[in-house]
Amino acid sequence: MFEHQKQKRWAFFETTKSSTEAEETKLMSEDDHDMRAREPKMSPARIHLAVLLVSMFMFVMGTLMVVSTLNHKQSDRSCAAQLSIWSPLFQAVEYEERDWESIFTKKHSDWTGAPTVELEDKWHRLVNVPTVIIPEDRVPALNRSIEQGFVKGGSPGNEGYIAGIEDLTPYLLYDSTGQGAGIAREDFQATHKCKRFEPIFEWVHKNGVVVSAEDLKGGKNHSA
Repeated sequence: MFEHQKQKRWAFFETTKSSTEAEETKLMSEDDHDMRAREPKMSPARIHLAVLLVSMFMFVMGTLMVVSTLNHKQSDRSCAAQLSIWSPLFQAVEYEERDWESIFTKKHSDWTGAPTVELEDKWHRLVNVPTVIIPEDRVPALNRSIEQGFVKGGSPGNEGYIAGIEDLTPYLLYDSTGQGAGIAREDFQATHKCKRFEPIFEWVHKNGVVVSAEDLKGGKNHSA
């Protein structure tokens, strides 16, 4: 009899527990439903406005990127630095375009004319152009190594290696057939885009090192 009463109490407890859990679950479900019902819903007008603002923002940013790209034009100097082997004269490079009428025309040259003191001085400076010095850490940029035995020179704090700067300008030759001269003629009268001579000339005179032919014999080192 005692065991029978114990089982009845246990069954009652289990029934009560199950009923309580069911009520709690029902209440939680109702609470969740009420919370979802109270959550603010975005109206179609607000959704349309948000999409419109995002679209306008993306359009403005895209326009700015296009304008920035079109306005970003690299200078001739920066292009030359990227496409050419390194040179210490890059900072002095400027370009100009001109049509030469004659290879000996006085119109495009300040180096011809009647002899004057000024003209003689210009030719003297041209003949006595200093030598360009290449810093030691820049020699590898020329695809060379200091172990190859290049001549060193420079002044204290400006040591380096002697370099030769050569400007190679391509041009076409006219066929002399039928002209009777027998010698082809250079086409110097076409449009040329050239490095301006004056800035390079002045840079070399300001930064170069004077070297005599005697100093170069036997691979001597020299100083300014």
